[in-house]
Amino acid sequence: MTAVETAGDGSPEGGERRSKQDGPKARQHWERTRHPTEIRRRLVVEAAREVLADKGLAGTGVRDVAAASGVSSGTITYHFRGIDEIFADVLKLETELFYEPLIQQSMAAPTARAALDVLIARYFSSDPETVTHWRLWLDYWSAAAHDAKLTEWHTERYQLWVDVVEKIILRGVEDGEFGPRNAEEAAVEFTALLDGLVMQTFFTGSHLSPAEARRRLSAYVDGRLTC
Repeated sequence: MTAVETAGDGSPEGGERRSKQDGPKARQHWERTRHPTEIRRRLVVEAAREVLADKGLAGTGVRDVAAASGVSSGTITYHFRGIDEIFADVLKLETELFYEPLIQQSMAAPTARAALDVLIARYFSSDPETVTHWRLWLDYWSAAAHDAKLTEWHTERYQLWVDVVEKIILRGVEDGEFGPRNAEEAAVEFTALLDGLVMQTFFTGSHLSPAEARRRLSAYVDGRLTC
């Protein structure tokens, strides 16, 4: 005789049938605790972040995320429709952890040039968190080319980012740090250079170092923007 184990809130804990005589399955602390759905989802997303960065979107399945989270596949599918939804939530987490603090730090810089230096330094840091971020983001760029929802989200986020760079450049023009120029066009150009160097630096096997990418971007600012 078999039964399906469920959590107190009705969510499947096993995702598959098991014999009653089997001993109780050990569960993670967050499974044993009645967390709100938002917290449970966040914990899964945080665990999925490392798996997706390591295996890539194409190589990651629900079982991989379940193993990293220390829960059953049934728990994952109770909270998410599939790996694509998990990936979308990981991207939102990346925006929260990577871009929002970066925008705040750049806007708080004493000069426009210092603000661009903040962006350059953070984009091309060699620390593990930055490497993880770009591995996820490179997968995201690829997926967005085939997913209408991701494309829409990408277009919105990209425009917000260009707007931030435009404000910095306009500040530099108004303060006399940068020469007279169309700030919007300069922002698009600078952002395109950032993204292009990201691909050359963080693809597996790339021969362009983060330090060299920083040097090239600084040279661009000196040659194209600074008076």
